This record gives sequence, structure tokens and C-alpha cells, in this order.
Amino acid sequence: MENKISVLLVLAILGTGCASSLGTPPEAPSRTPNTPRSTVVLSHVDIPAEVPIYPSAIEQEPFDPITDLYSVDNAEIHAVADFYKDEMKALGWDLLGYQNDKAATIGRFRSFLFDNGEVILKITVFAKDGETLVGMAAYTQ
Repeated sequence: MENKISVLLVLAILGTGCASSLGTPPEAPSRTPNTPRSTVVLSHVDIPAEVPIYPSAIEQEPFDPITDLYSVDNAEIHAVADFYKDEMKALGWDLLGYQNDKAATIGRFRSFLFDNGEVILKITVFAKDGETLVGMAAYTQ
């Protein structure tokens, strides 16, 4: 008799739980939608005329249609990078970001992002096949 009462008690408890959820769909968890913090759309523009070209640089065929490419004879990467960092600052461009090869796995390079309030300019100085190259691309919002 005790066993029957225990089983009936358990069934009553379980049945009550089940009965209350029958016919009612479970409530969807409350979630905040993933919204981007900010989205910036950049468009490619020509390199502004005020951007200097490293002395003795020779224009090369670019790797892609939005990058101007120059080779520089007899110049180390750090010397060319310092030239651009100093010249762009003197022209009033703000340095937004800088990356160098200390964290790189692809080889020696220095890369800068400059902003003059109208244009964002990316300048990358890198070595390829024993030659120092400068790549430039300009964007606007």
C-alpha cells in the first residue's frame, strides 16, 4: 500500500508539471540582437597630390587596382617608413595606426594609417625578393 501511495504521489507531481505546460509553447529566451557598434563604408579614391613619393622611388605595376606601388633602390624599410611617418606628420596628417613586422609572420614590413579629415591613407613599406617596396591606397567615407 505504501508503494502505491508513493507511486501515485510521484505521478501526481509529475502530472501536474506536465499538465501545466501542455498547450503552451515554451517562452523564447529574451536576447539582445547583435547590432554592430558602428559601420564605416570606405570608397577608394586617388592618392592626394600632397602625399610625397620617397626620393628615388620608381613606380611599379601594382598588385591590385587600388594600390599605387613604388620600388625604392638602396633604402632600408625603417628609413623609408621613418620618411613617411615624419613627412605625413609635417603635412598635418594624423597617424591612426601603425603595425610593424615584430608581430608579423609574412615578412618584414611597416604599415601606417593616416587621416587628414577627408582621406584615410594606408602606406605599407615592405621587402619582397630583396627589394624595398611602398604600397599606397587612399579611401574616403
